[in-house]
Amino acid sequence: METIRIDKKLQLLVSIAGILLLSIIVGMMLILLPLIVKLFNYISQYGVQEIVGYVTVLIDKIWKGTLI
Repeated sequence: METIRIDKKLQLLVSIAGILLLSIIVGMMLILLPLIVKLFNYISQYGVQEIVGYVTVLIDKIWKGTLI
């Protein structure tokens, strides 16, 4: 931490990396937000039991190799 406080180039690099990381996180949230809303709407419409049943059937098909 002391080296970051002393070295101006390292401060700039850490600042740019932080801003880049923050923008990637915000961008991913903006991209994934509509999918999350669709997921919540699907859950509220069909219920958790329907989703669990679908996932169970899907895993069973993958396990048996009959997905296609």
